Amino acid sequence: MKAARKLQPDFWLLVATVVLVVAGVLMVFDASFARAADRGMGDSWYFVKRQIVFALVGFLGLFLAMRVHPLAFRRFTKITVFVSIILLGLVMVPGIGKSIGGAARWIPIGPFHLQPSELAKLAVVMYLADQFAARGTAMRRLGTLLPHLLVVGLVAMLVLAEPDMGTAAVVIFTTGVMMYVAGVRKRQLIAFALLGLLGGAALIVMEPYRLERVLTFLNPSRDYYGSGYQITHALMALATGGLRGLGLCEGREKFYIPAPQTDMIGATLAEEAGFIGMLVLLGLFILFTYRGLCVGHRTKSTYMGLLAIGITSMVSLQALMNIAVFTSSMPATGVPLPFISYGGSCLMVMLVGVGMVLSVSRHLNETVEEPEAEKYESRHHRRRHGRTRISRAQYRPTAKRIRRRASVYR
Repeated sequence: MKAARKLQPDFWLLVATVVLVVAGVLMVFDASFARAADRGMGDSWYFVKRQIVFALVGFLGLFLAMRVHPLAFRRFTKITVFVSIILLGLVMVPGIGKSIGGAARWIPIGPFHLQPSELAKLAVVMYLADQFAARGTAMRRLGTLLPHLLVVGLVAMLVLAEPDMGTAAVVIFTTGVMMYVAGVRKRQLIAFALLGLLGGAALIVMEPYRLERVLTFLNPSRDYYGSGYQITHALMALATGGLRGLGLCEGREKFYIPAPQTDMIGATLAEEAGFIGMLVLLGLFILFTYRGLCVGHRTKSTYMGLLAIGITSMVSLQALMNIAVFTSSMPATGVPLPFISYGGSCLMVMLVGVGMVLSVSRHLNETVEEPEAEKYESRHHRRRHGRTRISRAQYRPTAKRIRRRASVYR
């Protein structure tokens, strides 16, 4: 690896993250103050105070991750995956895991409830970035690819057993994005996508509550006081918000939506900030996604690029799924809105992940010799031979100069 001067972290990625977290703290208070006071907690600030603590710890993790060299994360990949799998198993052990609403997803640690599935998402991204970069073009062979997908499948099945189909879907979709970027054959991607669709359909049919969610998605008013209650009030919030919204703390539907500070916090934002506020929210996530993908495409290391793109995709896909749910564009999944929804595990893991992407942005000028990579190759040559689909714009002029010199000397 050639030493290079460290750059400043990506400014706009950091700005988008900070603004989203600050907006999330405000929205958690807005959506939860009445319920926190009414449900025996006796403190309207109960949820927001905890969210502020989570945010501070998360930003500390972001800062520390940003200061660490990206290749250092690679050394902790296997232990991170191992710990994640162990914790996912422990949540289902009576006396260790805690069940809320019929789902065993948390491990109580004092006043804090750890949600291992959030750590598992980041662990999968780290694992795939490490293995795809190390194996290179060998990942185009099914025999090399399958063992790594089995690890992802084990994590997804443990998450499904909680049950948490939404988080499992985030893991699978993120894996698909990373497979595409890593240069896996398109026919293999299509085959795995079809298998995923069949598996998802089977899981829906096997569990009555999942089938009920699909039927409610098709017709939210079919069971107003049952499965359609939450989405109906979310749609009411969207309708009453109008263009400019009702104003901060003026929304009414949050008093009817169960736990409005978690998965359905976007409905409160839509009602109080209106269509304009939702456009701002979407703009922030688009900015976050764009800057994260730019970092991944500009790096000279395959591992760093896959890590940055994987983490960015994980956050963006989860945000897209959450927004699609409360706008009734897809069946309910139960995934929180990144940086906005109440929850310590999700917020802190996401911020640490952003810190890892910012760390990559500080080392864009470093050339890391990957065993599978040719330092100078055109986009056409790379795609034709199955290299990663990470753009290397800074390499193409160099490759042209090399060919020009060779023709002159010849």
